[in-house]
Amino acid sequence: MLNTTNKQSLRILQYNVNKSRTKVLIGLLQDPEIASYDIIATQEPWRNPFDNAPYNSRLSPFHISDQGDKDSRVCTYVNKRIQTDKWSETHHTKDFTTITLHTLSVQTEQDQQELRTINIHNVYNQQSSHSETQETDSLRTLREALKMPGEHIIVGDLNLHHPSWGGPSYPMQHKLADNLLDIVRDANLNLTLPQGTITRDCQRGNNHEQTTIDLVFTTAVLEQQVVRCGVEMKVDQSSDHLPVHTEFEWDLICKVSEPKSRRAWKSMNIEEFSKGLNRRTKHLEDHPLTTRAEINQLTYELIKGIKGAAEDSTPWARPSEWSKSY
Repeated sequence: MLNTTNKQSLRILQYNVNKSRTKVLIGLLQDPEIASYDIIATQEPWRNPFDNAPYNSRLSPFHISDQGDKDSRVCTYVNKRIQTDKWSETHHTKDFTTITLHTLSVQTEQDQQELRTINIHNVYNQQSSHSETQETDSLRTLREALKMPGEHIIVGDLNLHHPSWGGPSYPMQHKLADNLLDIVRDANLNLTLPQGTITRDCQRGNNHEQTTIDLVFTTAVLEQQVVRCGVEMKVDQSSDHLPVHTEFEWDLICKVSEPKSRRAWKSMNIEEFSKGLNRRTKHLEDHPLTTRAEINQLTYELIKGIKGAAEDSTPWARPSEWSKSY
């Protein structure tokens, strides 16, 4: 958990939730244990059929980093206690998102702080045949993403079998798994998940399949700070994949967020808001709406206009010490 004690940790949960809201996501986000995680990297998230939004409860302790694309197969939850200016998001493709943490660490000998950048890559790799040799989009993207400045953590559903992580008990191997190994080795990352850890456990007809396809790789410095990496059955919600918990420990990571300033919405000047919104959006009256890109641009401009008008017409709230943060 990111906090201000001397010994701190970064806790990451990765979970392919099998596109299930009622069976997996609702129970997962209601579990009190979940709030202790700093990052939850999900693959194959459920999406609202009306607006493609992933699931997040109203009182959730997490921000969502997501592209809002119906075909996107990754969604990342970032704990709200991490200050928003201490992390950023990069959506490389519909199946690949990076959360970059901008943190502080302490040089214990001299007790000096230095900036530390941690890139957490949430990846879904498209399934392919064992004999396929043409590199997938996610593998090509991973090769480039690992050139980002800083240290790296790869989590996700890689959909590749190899003895290096599956162990000798699973006889099949993807040729593309060798590509993945080359990519991580070239970037000086090592497998963090213990070899042979079962991360997918499902029944298909008469076959009970147990495989290792949800993987964790880290750069060398981070690998030395791993407290634990393995399946976390306490938060399992009966997906066909198992949740994987990875925890790193080091001195001073980030400060806990101060309570956020909020607007006093009940004190909004409606007339000023209407004038401000009209001024900011009048140019959109003839905006074309024939392509997805044009619709997305209009949506962006409308949201920008609403936010600007609200800021100009609504004073800041002055919460008491007993006010709730949600």
